[in-house]
Amino acid sequence: MTPPRIRPATRADYPTFVRLVAELGTDDPIIEEPRFAAELAPTTFIAESEAGTALGYTYYAIMKETAYVRHVVTAADG
Repeated sequence: MTPPRIRPATRADYPTFVRLVAELGTDDPIIEEPRFAAELAPTTFIAESEAGTALGYTYYAIMKETAYVRHVVTAADG
């Protein structure tokens, strides 16, 4: 098995984010694309299969001098 490729998220990853954030199982509203691009994408990484299928993502926030991992999400079918 080939390990997943980890890459920085881009604005184009918004549909992947929308699909995967549902795996968190919260009732929080899904943020809109411009906010994703401006606030989350810069600190989000996407895990992809060799074929380019998104397997999950992780999102962190910088809080003073510390990185705080906010989401670690995997695809249910991955």
